[in-house]
Amino acid sequence: MSALERSVGPPGSPGPVGLPAGEADVVVVGGGVAGATTARLLAEAGHRVIVLDKARFPRDKPCGEGVMPTGVRLLSRLGILARIPSGQSHPIQGICFVTRDAVEARGDFPDTGEGFQRGLGIRRLLLDQLVLEHARSHRGVEVHEEEAATAVDTSQPGAVKIKTARGSYRARLVVGADGVRSLVRKQLGLELKREGRRRYGMRAHFRLPPGRAQLLHVHVYLSEFGEVYTTPVGDDELELALLVEKDAMAAFAGKLESEYDRLLRGERRLGPRLAGAERITAVVACGPFDVWPSCRVADRALLVGDAAGYLDPLTGEGISLALQGAHWAAETLDRALRSGDLSEHALLPYHRRMEEAMRHYILLTRALLELVRRPRLASLLARRMGSAPEVYSKLLAINCGVLSFWDLGARDLYRLLFAAGFNKKDLQWPA
Repeated sequence: MSALERSVGPPGSPGPVGLPAGEADVVVVGGGVAGATTARLLAEAGHRVIVLDKARFPRDKPCGEGVMPTGVRLLSRLGILARIPSGQSHPIQGICFVTRDAVEARGDFPDTGEGFQRGLGIRRLLLDQLVLEHARSHRGVEVHEEEAATAVDTSQPGAVKIKTARGSYRARLVVGADGVRSLVRKQLGLELKREGRRRYGMRAHFRLPPGRAQLLHVHVYLSEFGEVYTTPVGDDELELALLVEKDAMAAFAGKLESEYDRLLRGERRLGPRLAGAERITAVVACGPFDVWPSCRVADRALLVGDAAGYLDPLTGEGISLALQGAHWAAETLDRALRSGDLSEHALLPYHRRMEEAMRHYILLTRALLELVRRPRLASLLARRMGSAPEVYSKLLAINCGVLSFWDLGARDLYRLLFAAGFNKKDLQWPA
């Protein structure tokens, strides 16, 4: 019998052997992609983990539902990629931006390592269920669904106390994986007030008519009211998401579905794609976006996934960043648990690694957010990228974490900007 087998009891037991019920090495608050992956990796390293989530799985979550190639590679390593049922996902070759005047900039993903150069469209309803089942299948993980954390107390020496409506749990460390509105982040005093743009998203799914060819690219249509995303999530299913500014949300008050349908019907560029398609899910909304912590770690605590910072879904990197962050978090937490040093200082390597990884993603996302507000400039740049696909491919590689902005040479910038033929008027702030 291994040390891990001696340390945990059989499935259904009150708690790990050697620990009272309700105690573990780590309590993970949130059982989504980031939380469940962190829990599974920590259990594989020999630690005992309790996962708390307010929902009953399978549960749905508003999301762009595209996984970039880096995330697909990590899903493959976890063994989850092979578990996806046939026909319930779809490969994504790249991203196509379509400007208001129907100019397209289409690019393919780079090889992100180990031959993974395609993304994946998949419903979050399915992906989150598969990832949580993978965590639960390890004997070192105990999952409590429909049990929301209500308070996190790190003030007592030696342990963290997590309260729920049913009772309380004790652990050496707590992981906040509870999303954009993270309770853990707030309770730890890591909430950073931001005054940036407030954007919202809403999405639904459509079934394509028989014989309709599925997309190979995520299409992002720039519109006067925001952006429209189309993501293939199955052999005959397409997700359509709208991203809008705060001011535009007023039109959706009390009539989310009818206004969503009205905007899509009025989008002529989508007409051929949606002809004969049937909406098969309700319209759900989320936002505002752009939330950030002052730090991703504290004494005996760490944040992963959206709780660790979320800018905007425009570039579609959320799931891949959640998976990558979970791996780095598990590595850092494993070292801390083994050394006995659970201080903020001992956990800072994770924070710094995330900062470095997200730096170029943030720059690219902010640049795109400004670009979509300048339709003439967006059209000019789209034309340039159409004639210089290798430059667009570099931008996609930056978004996937394969390259950095420093890999863009002077010639690349010239082709994107000065050769595009814009003038100062194009760069002015929109009225």
